[in-house]
Amino acid sequence: MKKIKKYYFQINDKTYGPYDVVILTFTKDNRIFIGYIKGKGLVIEEIE
Repeated sequence: MKKIKKYYFQINDKTYGPYDVVILTFTKDNRIFIGYIKGKGLVIEEIE
C-alpha cells in the first residue's frame, strides 16, 4: 500500500492544510495565492 503524503504550510502563525497537492505563489506586490484540489475541482485562494 502506498503512503499518501499531506502538505501543510504556515504564514504569520496560521497553518494551512492538509493538502494532497498544493501550489504556493507569491506575487511582486506581496500577495500570496494557493492552488489545491478539493473533491474533483481546482480551488485558487488568496491568503491574507
